[in-house]
Amino acid sequence: MHNLDILLINPPFSMPDKPCISIPVLAGYLKQKGFQVEGLDLNNLFYHRLLSAENLTQSMAFVRERFPELNNQSSLALFEMKEYLSLYYLIQTVFPRLEELKNLYKNRERRNTESFLLFEYAAKLAGAPFFPESLEFTLNTGYVRYRSPFHKFSSYDIYNSLFSNSMYEGMLNELLKQRIIDQDTLAVGLSVSFPDQVLPAFKCARIIKGLRPDIHITVGGSFISVHMRQFEEKRLFHFVDSIILDDGEHALELLLGELTRKADKGFDIPGIMYLKENSIITIPPAPPAQSYNIPMPDYAIFPLDEYLIKNKRMALLFRLSRGCYWAKCAFCRTQHSIIKDYRQPDSQFLYNNLKSIVALTGISIYHFTDDAAAPDVLEAISKQIRKDNLSIGWVVNLRFSPELTTQRLRHYREGGCRHIYFGLESFTPRVLRLMKKGISFKQVESCLKRCAEIGIPVTVYMIVGFPTETEAEARDSFKKILQFKERGLIKNCVYNIFEMVNHSAISADPKRYTIENLDRASHLDLAPPITQFESAGMSRERAKELCNEFIYKLKDLGDLMLFCQELYYQNSQDNPINLSINLSDSTTQEIPINFNMQEIRQHLLHMDTVDANLSKAGLNKRTTDLLEARVYREGI
Repeated sequence: MHNLDILLINPPFSMPDKPCISIPVLAGYLKQKGFQVEGLDLNNLFYHRLLSAENLTQSMAFVRERFPELNNQSSLALFEMKEYLSLYYLIQTVFPRLEELKNLYKNRERRNTESFLLFEYAAKLAGAPFFPESLEFTLNTGYVRYRSPFHKFSSYDIYNSLFSNSMYEGMLNELLKQRIIDQDTLAVGLSVSFPDQVLPAFKCARIIKGLRPDIHITVGGSFISVHMRQFEEKRLFHFVDSIILDDGEHALELLLGELTRKADKGFDIPGIMYLKENSIITIPPAPPAQSYNIPMPDYAIFPLDEYLIKNKRMALLFRLSRGCYWAKCAFCRTQHSIIKDYRQPDSQFLYNNLKSIVALTGISIYHFTDDAAAPDVLEAISKQIRKDNLSIGWVVNLRFSPELTTQRLRHYREGGCRHIYFGLESFTPRVLRLMKKGISFKQVESCLKRCAEIGIPVTVYMIVGFPTETEAEARDSFKKILQFKERGLIKNCVYNIFEMVNHSAISADPKRYTIENLDRASHLDLAPPITQFESAGMSRERAKELCNEFIYKLKDLGDLMLFCQELYYQNSQDNPINLSINLSDSTTQEIPINFNMQEIRQHLLHMDTVDANLSKAGLNKRTTDLLEARVYREGI
């Protein structure tokens, strides 16, 4: 008998301001089944260690030594230019606030927006000595992006990264050694919800196997379920004993039972993968149960007072359902169980869980994380909140729908709704039909008017470059977005470039959407989103240019160095890039990336507004969006 049945670990890199919901849900379920469960948020502990006053001081010393080395050179190669720009940005923008950064986790009385900004600065500074590795905090999503020479969508790269030094290995080794070296533990579960967690997760597995080879290590989470149902690098099973697909609660329950009985020759458990006689064995997940109640998240498994945002202003995550009740959008993963297998618990059950969490944590801000919450369930919960005078605020993702009547939206507002996020994607009727959105311009406008009338702010998400979309259609949609913002119907708008994802209707039948000549990189065996292809409508290059143009017009970045840094970090190192800069005298000059250092300093001294495009010859097929909407999150 072990003192601890399972240690559930959240590896870097994910949100710095709150715990992910996956581990609290698993912990709540397993504890109900009688298992001894503990949690370890390595993501949060790593940020505390990396962004400590001592470490930031050392990083500052590195920058002061490294910048003159680059600055004194007559010219720089592309990778050196990337490093130079990032160091210049640190000196100009981050250094003046060093004392504030040193107290990032000690002084948490700031507004949320200020904490996020300081975290962004601190992450950039702490990552400087590890170039080309870096950490980029994306303010519009709240997630941390980890950039490294190894590709997160390649099982070969994941394996090879295990034997390479990284910015996180030393700290993770210390933290894991402190926790598990003497702990009587049966199993460790690593939860990988986001792409940027997969490299550190498998590094954790290797470290744990080195410290405690007797512990069974299993890996699961949404990234694993979507991208690792099949992969080629079997040697990853040298460091993990099993992989769990889809919902992990029941599979983990069965796995722990098998391990307790020492049945380690193989596992006849639905939704599990393991290696046997050098072959990967996959037991298909069981069909979802018709009757389903989401386990109440056990947030007590993590110390909520140790995150970036003070717990009284933290927005805890809470799910009202699993899957999506619409599940028809052509661009979404509607053929995967995480979307198509919609399950909706009873509203009273959900409200009781929410009320219990409020009482147990004292937290009064919640983010309902459903892809699209059911309007009737949300209304029932809102009425209960008001009836019980439960003092909470919440934000939610919804579909544009006639079901969102004025009275229903009023119930939401009176029940604590503070913001609604809608997936709009386009204003063009033809494109909306092709997307299978099931909405019309009239519905959208009516719904936005009702939200404005009730006083609920709205953010909409837009897509540029959907297959067959023309530039004229994209510009017409953007024109309507600007008009709606001017009328006060939209508070924020987030633009993204179209990507083709696996398990979607488009990926199943790309020719139906005129897609051909897909760039499927053979070494990326974990089904990454595909951005490079040919189709009717705009070219990929033009779609990216338009996306960036719309982002710039919606929010003025106004900082040349920040712009340059993001531009270069999101493009590969093997192609020339030209940057078109509008100087303060309104003249425009196109400058190649490897230009004279004296010219760089001249431009830095005369910067005003910025407009930039990659030259077509320098566009790399694997690039992601050049920039993202940088929307600060306001505390509710």
